[in-house]
Amino acid sequence: MGVLRSPEENNEALFGDWHLTEKQISIVDGLLLGDATCVSTTKRSSIISLQLVMGEVVKYYRDLLAPPRINQISYTPENAHIIMGRVCQCKPLWHWSTGAYPSLHHQRERWYKNSKKIVPQDVRINRLSVLAWYLGDGTLSHGRSGKASICPIFMTNGFTEEDVFFLVTKLVTVQVVK
Repeated sequence: MGVLRSPEENNEALFGDWHLTEKQISIVDGLLLGDATCVSTTKRSSIISLQLVMGEVVKYYRDLLAPPRINQISYTPENAHIIMGRVCQCKPLWHWSTGAYPSLHHQRERWYKNSKKIVPQDVRINRLSVLAWYLGDGTLSHGRSGKASICPIFMTNGFTEEDVFFLVTKLVTVQVVK
């Protein structure tokens, strides 16, 4: 006679959990500082989802994180969508998401409060996380009026002022940015 399990227990029994290393947590933190999302799939499991214009970067992080079950990367070609009655041209996008794991649900709990993304107090700020953040949601600003300076810009539009100040302090403190 079989054992009755919930879908999430069945998934764990079949595939186990993904025990993230400290290096992988740094990368996940960097991706979540950017545009990646962590979505609950059940009461106990979540996935990380990444969608970028640069397919090489999506493949790089899929291979670097190397979860036990690697999902396929999908590609959406450039196309037009009608949004609120207007035709909008959308860039081609590469999309990848992990399988569902309980350990990723822990990341979801760190990064989201009341379904809103926040910056957790234990966020890893190091070269790996900052690189992942920059590749996922950064850009370069070139100097104005003939100045020869180039400055990286990290998008923080979705975070509170308090979270942004906390991130700036951490970036300066760990000397990732001088």
